[in-house]
Amino acid sequence: MKIAELTFEEFLEARTIWNDALQRSLDNHVFLTWEWLSSWWKHYGDKRRFLLVAVRDGKKILAAAPLMSSRYKLYGLELRKIEFIATPASDYHSFLLTKKKSGYVKMMLEYAAHLVAEWDCIELQEIPEDSETAKILGTISKEPFK
Repeated sequence: MKIAELTFEEFLEARTIWNDALQRSLDNHVFLTWEWLSSWWKHYGDKRRFLLVAVRDGKKILAAAPLMSSRYKLYGLELRKIEFIATPASDYHSFLLTKKKSGYVKMMLEYAAHLVAEWDCIELQEIPEDSETAKILGTISKEPFK
């Protein structure tokens, strides 16, 4: 098992692997599909950084955080934010989780946290309260990060 960042090109090539993982996902919805994420990115991702973090076992995806790094102006200051791909265009977001393992989510967030020079905040919006992503985030929010 290893954690890695996928480039957009690698994501495009991983369509079958992604769709297989999505079929096994605990929060399977249209906004996690390869088709939605790749189409949105092709049309709107040009001024952002693709930041898809995945926990893999060989080629198999166990968990993934479909994230991006965006820049915003806030009171004249530039803010670099990590958020879900397609924010705010998607009605809801979540991580792709094939098992109920908080360790996967923690690993992905710690990976993103180590990119500290590249962001000012992480904002994860529109997560359905009954999703496994929300439940796991609720439990690990009380734990310290490395």
